[in-house]
Amino acid sequence: GGSNSVVDTIMAMAHELPFDGEGRIVLPAALTDAARITDRATFVGRGSRFQIWSPYLFEDHQRGAVAALRARLATRGDGA
Repeated sequence: GGSNSVVDTIMAMAHELPFDGEGRIVLPAALTDAARITDRATFVGRGSRFQIWSPYLFEDHQRGAVAALRARLATRGDGA
């Protein structure tokens, strides 16, 4: 089905990350480059997992998600 293939695709992009000697997560350069992470990162909880974003890209993503939700609610109407 449609939603299962989306979940499968997303999970295939997940990475297990190594820790350094002090217990810090080590982000490979390929991931930081792809996510455009430089000197700061935003950790976003997703249930038992989390995502690591560039703070600027996450802010843009959140603004877009809020705008899409508002538009969907506006077109749905209030049933009156």
